[in-house]
Amino acid sequence: MAGTASFTNTLSTGIEVTMEIHGALFQPRSPCNLLASVRLRDEGVFWNQANDTLNYDHGDILAELKCQLGVPVVEARPTNLPTTTALISVPYRTMHRRLMHAGRQAVEAACSRAGINLTAKNNHFCEPCVMAKMTDELGKQAPVQSNKPLDFIRVDLVTHNTPSHLRYRYSIHIIDEWTNYH
Repeated sequence: MAGTASFTNTLSTGIEVTMEIHGALFQPRSPCNLLASVRLRDEGVFWNQANDTLNYDHGDILAELKCQLGVPVVEARPTNLPTTTALISVPYRTMHRRLMHAGRQAVEAACSRAGINLTAKNNHFCEPCVMAKMTDELGKQAPVQSNKPLDFIRVDLVTHNTPSHLRYRYSIHIIDEWTNYH
């Protein structure tokens, strides 16, 4: 879950409707943000394409859509804030990934400039960042230094999906590294 955004939309009938989107990933100062139809469906909202509206499952209209360059747009204003979205919280891990795995100071500075409240800062572990900082790469096979036959032998147990005619499901594969004899 990322954050919660709250917006107010005025319908053509003059009724003001407030929508709250949970788990939103958005930039508060961006002129527009994208809404995922799957996320809306999880909240009980669907797009009525016949009259270009977002409706609740029970039929009430949540927002009217306008088409700009072939993209449906909801013209809404943030609740309680004149120029930014009402952001409750976003986990640190989400912003770390969205800012291309930036360091802690850069993420916190960017979020404070954008008015984003960060949560779960202490429980963060990013495996791609750790892997990127590794200096040694472990290969799948260790280098072998054999000087004569039978000096180094590899043995693998092979599991077969279908049993053989004697109902055997396993076989042992043995390789001599010096001669490459199987």
